[in-house]
Order: sequence, then structure tokens, then C-alpha cells
Amino acid sequence: MKSFFINKKTLASILAGTHTPYELREFVQTCYNLALPLIRKKIVLGKINLAVIGLKEADVVYDCIADLFKGNDDGVLIDLSNYFSSRSIEADSLSDEYLITHLRKLVNQAVYDGIFRLYNEADPALGKIIRNIKIAADKSEEFEIKEFCGEQYLVLSSTDVLPHLTTISDDELHTEIEMILVRQNDMPDILKELAAFLCEQETYQRKVKLVALAIAVKRGFEMSAGMSSVRNNEADYYMITEDARFMIQETCRELETRMKPGYVLKGKVVEATFMSYMNALEQVLCDEFVSGQNGQFTLYEQLKQFIPDLTQSNYMKHHRIIFEYLAKLAKERTREKLKKAGIGLDPVFRTSRKGGIFHQGDVRMAARRRRYDRQFKLDALRMIEETDRSIASIARDLGIHPNVLYKWREQLLADGGHAFPGKGKLRPEDEELHRLRREVENLKEERDILKKALAVFSRRA
Repeated sequence: MKSFFINKKTLASILAGTHTPYELREFVQTCYNLALPLIRKKIVLGKINLAVIGLKEADVVYDCIADLFKGNDDGVLIDLSNYFSSRSIEADSLSDEYLITHLRKLVNQAVYDGIFRLYNEADPALGKIIRNIKIAADKSEEFEIKEFCGEQYLVLSSTDVLPHLTTISDDELHTEIEMILVRQNDMPDILKELAAFLCEQETYQRKVKLVALAIAVKRGFEMSAGMSSVRNNEADYYMITEDARFMIQETCRELETRMKPGYVLKGKVVEATFMSYMNALEQVLCDEFVSGQNGQFTLYEQLKQFIPDLTQSNYMKHHRIIFEYLAKLAKERTREKLKKAGIGLDPVFRTSRKGGIFHQGDVRMAARRRRYDRQFKLDALRMIEETDRSIASIARDLGIHPNVLYKWREQLLADGGHAFPGKGKLRPEDEELHRLRREVENLKEERDILKKALAVFSRRA
């Protein structure tokens, strides 16, 4: 405790902004001594990779706790003051033991936030995934984010966490996320399936580390790309569309706050109708800026999804002017947000002909698709049937994504011995269909010739 010691008088001076330079140095050294063991533990456990971050151990410590020493014009350290004032804690009322306990909590949170920021700077893709997980978790009913020993976890809500068990290992989590990514792509759906898995099992605690989950998701997307040159693009595709959806939701909330008083409070439309406008606008914006389906549905058709009994005449008479004006404002604001964020401006993620930001297929065009012969596919599927290994494990050994094995298995079940005919070859039923189509074309051609001949003979007659 001696190496961590800072007395009440010093802390009170720092909180009041009347501290001397010596007292500030004493406070900085105390925070450093509290943060150092935590940083070292994370380095030993592989949670911090100094090579990736590009800093030495001491630099990481100071970088993580630096924000604790930011002061206002009166010399008061803002984060420290906010921590104690928000909890109505008087420094003079604390024992030395509780003083260190509170400082440790403050330092632990600063370390976690600092590590997140360092990784975000070193690996922006991972930082975006962590942010998207937090957004999805905040909106979900399955998870809540809690802190344990200075590290953030996603914890299942409304169920026993099974604290007597161990936390799921990073490798096991990666395998499970791999399986989930075969079926799901959106973060809310990924979290729902993860929650279902944790709830059904009784081997691990029903919580996962936030950073470990983010790394597993990123690795899962990297594997689906198949080549190192495409790895970050595949993950970035997902994260850019998630960012775009978040900006669209933000735009709709801003528009609702701004326009609702003028339309609802003044009696131009009822609140239920106005909220239908907002819900339809979010779909309109996602179609135009994310999925690339702009123009596939009219604004009337989009609104009708949320007002089922809406007719064309009723739309033209009562809704068109307001809804189309709101759509115009929403599109302009969304374009501004996307442009400011640089989304869709990178050549790799250029806008496709369909109008969306870009499409997953555009990313994969950067690499030549690998092809596998029929025997390779049959041998891979035989490994699934004849061994107890998971599909994810087999796929990893073969260097392919688990989704590919699922697809091959479905083809084998559907086509049996005629599965995987090879490039340029057709299944028997497809070959027969192709033959019949050729016959139809030939008959049409013969019919047209006879029609022309009949017309010539008719004129001569």
C-alpha cells in the first residue's frame, strides 16, 4: 500500500485545484503505480500487443491514464472531480483504504478506455466493431454491459450468470462466432444467437469479454474473405454498412425531434401517422444508401408497409406532400453525414450501379475465387460424417469458410449422386431442361419461317 500512498490532504487540494506541482507529481505517480500491474497483466495474458500498438510498457501506462490529468481553467482535474462529485464523496471522509479503492476504480476505467483508444488507432476496424457491439448491446434485451476488474463484459440479463464457472476461452468463442456468422450478418442478430448459446449451455459463465468478442467477429469476417488482400475489406464492408445504418437512425431521430412539433402539435397529422412516416423513412434511407435498392419501391409503396390500409388516392390527397418533403430532408441530411464520415468515398467502397454504398460482391472481386473439384468436396463432406470434429474445425483445416461446407452439404442432400457436376456441366434434370428449351427455340424458328413463306405465297396468289 505504501507505493500507492496519497494522503487525503493532497487529494482534497487536487479536487479543489489548489495543489502544488509536488502534489500533482505525487498523484500522477500514484495513478501510474495503480495502472502498471493491470497493464502488465494484460500484456502477459496477450490482451495488449505492444508490437501492434507500437509503444513501450511505460508509454502505454502513461497514455492510458493521461486523460485523468486534464484540468479546467481553474486547475481542477476534470475526470477526478466528476468521479467524486457524481458519487457525493468527500475526500476528507474516506479512510486511506477506501481512498485507494476509489482511485483504483477510476484508474481501471481509464486503462480500459485507453486500451480501447490505442487499439482503435492501431486497428480502426476492430475499434468500429467494438463500438457496434456496444450500440447493439445497449438496444438489446439479452445483454447488458458490465465491468469486472477493469474489463468490460457482455452479461446475460435476467438469468443466472453461473459465476462459479470459468469464462469461455477465446478459441471457443471464436468457433461459436464463426458458426453464428454462417447464419447472421447484422450485429443485433449475432448477439441474439450468442445469447441463445450462452443461455442453453452450462459449461461457461454466461458472459463474454467485449474485446474478445470483437476480435472473434473480426476474425470471422476475415476468414470469410479467403485471402489476406481482402480480409480488412470484408470486415470493413460490414462495419461501414453498420455505421451507415447508425447514421440513418440518427438522422431519423433528429428529423423527428425537429419536425414533430410543427406537424403533430399543430394538428397537421396525428402522432401515429407521423411515426409511420419516420419508420418508413428509415427503410427508404436504408434502401438507397445501404442495400442499393433505390427505386425498386415508390415512396407510396414504402409508406403502405407501415399504413396497410393506405390507398393511392388517399396517399396523393393527404400524405404525399408531407412525406416526400420529409424524405427529401432526410436524404440530404444522410448524404451530408455519410460524406463527412468518408463512407462510400473510398475507391474500394465505391458506389455500385445499384445505388448502395457498395456490395459485398464488389469486395470479393478483388480476388480470384478459388475452385474445388468434385472429389475435394466429397472428401470434405465425408470428414464431417465420419469424424466427431465440428464443421468450423474442419473448415479451418481446409482453409475455407464453414458456410462453404454447409452449402456443399445442402447441394449433396438435394442432388445426391448428381451433385457437383463441375464447370460447364449440368445435372441431368438441368440438361433435359436445356434440351427442351433448344427444341422450343427450333420450333419457334421453323414456325416463323413457315409464316414468312405463307405470307409470300399469299401475295403472289
